[in-house]
Amino acid sequence: MSRITIAVLLGLLVFGLWSVAARRGSNKELAAYLGMWSGQLSSDKIAMKGYLRIKGTHKQFEIHLEGAQQTIDIVGSWSLKDDHTLVLQTGDVTIDDFGGAAKRDPNKPYIDNQQLRNAFSKPLVMNLSASKERLTSLPLLINSVRHMCEFERTFGNVR
Repeated sequence: MSRITIAVLLGLLVFGLWSVAARRGSNKELAAYLGMWSGQLSSDKIAMKGYLRIKGTHKQFEIHLEGAQQTIDIVGSWSLKDDHTLVLQTGDVTIDDFGGAAKRDPNKPYIDNQQLRNAFSKPLVMNLSASKERLTSLPLLINSVRHMCEFERTFGNVR
C-alpha cells in the first residue's frame, strides 16, 4: 500500500473513533430521560393516569393518559434545553371521550376536549429531579384550573 492510502485509512480510523466517543458522551445525558415513565396529569379536581415514553429514535415521545371519562394520546418530538430540562413539542393529540356528551356521567370528573387539546398544543416543559427519578411539568392552565404532569421512572431507563 502507498503512504497516501495508509494515511487516509489512518485518518478515517481516527475520525471514526472520535465520532463514536463524542456520541457516547451525549448519550449519557440522554440516558436519564429515555424509556418509560409512569405518572399522571392531575389537579385538585381530577387525575388522569398513564405513561410517558421517550424514544431516542428520531427524538420522539408519546404520552397516554386515562381519566374517568376520556383518554388522551399525545405524540411528538422532544429536545433537551439543558441537563435537567426536557421540552416536549406536540405533533398530534388524539382524544377519546367514550361516546361524547350523550354518554357522559355528570358525577365524574371531565376536562373539555378542546381545552385539553389547547393545553397540549404548546410545548410541555419537563424538569428532571436531582435523583433523576421524577419528571415534573411546569403548571398547565386548563379551563382556569392548574394541572401538573408528573412521571416517575419505571423501566427501560439507564441512570
